[in-house]
Amino acid sequence: MRSASTRTESCWSRATTSSAAVFSGYFKNDEATAAATTPDGFFRTGDVGQFDEAGYIKITDRKKDIIVTASGKNVPPQILEERLKSEPIISQALVIGDRRPYLVALITLDAEVCPTWAADRGISYTDMTDLSANPKVLEAVGVAVERVNGEMSHAEGIKKWTVLPRDFTLDAEEITPTLKVRRKVITEKYADAIERLYVK
Repeated sequence: MRSASTRTESCWSRATTSSAAVFSGYFKNDEATAAATTPDGFFRTGDVGQFDEAGYIKITDRKKDIIVTASGKNVPPQILEERLKSEPIISQALVIGDRRPYLVALITLDAEVCPTWAADRGISYTDMTDLSANPKVLEAVGVAVERVNGEMSHAEGIKKWTVLPRDFTLDAEEITPTLKVRRKVITEKYADAIERLYVK
């Protein structure tokens, strides 16, 4: 199977592939086939990825989720989100910024890790809502955001963020059974919180 990128911007590439076993075209639908392939016959997977030093591709995002900022910068949000989630106390992160002047993030805490983390630091709290507003927690999240920003270009960095009072849940239809965030649901539900992040 051959693999190639059709476009490269910043740290990401659109993933396309060419193989008779992958996709030979839509049955009696040349228009749909043309839309799904490049002029030289590569299938547009809809994925965004990066090639490593060994030449293997790592899928990092879906093309439909790519954020295009007001300045025209293309940013794959899952890279930022996954790096934020590597912080033990962070459960979920959702990066927003499509057609906006800068990127912001909604962040939730890990309810399983946080009690031990808080106890080790002598932090007392009544519930997760209370803990989400604790200055030491906000400081730790801020450090995590700055660490992630340091790995990205200025335009790809998160300028503002907020810690939500509870985690995203399957029951609230905010995540999928495979724990992927439902972007549309969350951005609609937390529209007010997002708008506050864009107030100067």
